[in-house]
Amino acid sequence: MPTISLTADNFEQKAIGTGITIVDFWAEWCGPCKNFAPVFEAASNTHPDITFGKVDTEAERELASSAQISSIPTLMVFRDGILIYREAGALPAPQFEELIASVRALDMDQVREQVARQAEGGIEMLSARDFMQRVIQTGAVMLDVRTPEEFAAGHVAGAQLFDVQQPDFGMNIANLDPSVPYAIYCRAGVRATVAAEQMQIAGFPQLIVLTPGGFAELADLGVPTE
Repeated sequence: MPTISLTADNFEQKAIGTGITIVDFWAEWCGPCKNFAPVFEAASNTHPDITFGKVDTEAERELASSAQISSIPTLMVFRDGILIYREAGALPAPQFEELIASVRALDMDQVREQVARQAEGGIEMLSARDFMQRVIQTGAVMLDVRTPEEFAAGHVAGAQLFDVQQPDFGMNIANLDPSVPYAIYCRAGVRATVAAEQMQIAGFPQLIVLTPGGFAELADLGVPTE
């Protein structure tokens, strides 16, 4: 099957559906992207039952930003609408084939059970990479619970500041929509955990906490910052 172009208008329909979809985030100026393109194209012909889509990050900047793409090429693999794999960097053909084989071999009943347990509510404590995967899977709103000074020195792009050490933290979070999942980070994980516990008591059912670690670990992963 030939590769398809993915845009903000068709990404959800084309990429996050039944079956396996592999998405290549690329740009014309990117040397590694050009080197990987023949590997991606060849795999699309070898595996006609898999959808292979490409996102031009220059033309689709908003889509790339919402997917937290900061390094290209980046590969995302979905199966039955669930994000299975996300990594930056071009894969050699043999490793790409191994990845495809591993995705095919997944027991999706077990994967769905795991996702369901995670979505039942409560507080998820995750390392940086798993934290960002859950943010992408759930569309969680990012909360930075450090001080205004720490926030001003650098924060995740799009994150909202809610200083958990301020006495009015409880009043401030009352203005948030409790039906939305929230992803919370600080510097090392302690303040994020405290914030999540307070939010859970306040009636927020789905909270994702980065711990151990914090902003520096997200920046090291290449998550866009401001």
